[in-house]
Amino acid sequence: MRVGVARPWFFDAEGLDPHVARVVLDAVDVLREIGATVVDVEVPYAAVAQDANVVTARSEAFAHHRRTLASRWTDYGRPTRAMLGLGALVAPATTWRCSGSARRSAGPSPRCTPTST
Repeated sequence: MRVGVARPWFFDAEGLDPHVARVVLDAVDVLREIGATVVDVEVPYAAVAQDANVVTARSEAFAHHRRTLASRWTDYGRPTRAMLGLGALVAPATTWRCSGSARRSAGPSPRCTPTST
């Protein structure tokens, strides 16, 4: 197994919880111990892929909730309605282009990508 670790993008992320970074690096060490080849990778266009994923997720969330938004508007909190509403503004062709951008930026799999809190 080959594991790519995108240190420059993910581990330098603003707001990354140091505990999350440590746990992910510990997991990488475990993978190495059981025989994985661990390589540092750069993810070209990582910022573009991140933005594309946000656009795609919002438009898909809106598509999923469209009917209930119309019939049960007040069941959704104001921040959720705002987020879902932004998804309504995305044209299907834009979502298609964004999902393609995200796929083209993919690197080795699995990728160790910690999240921030």
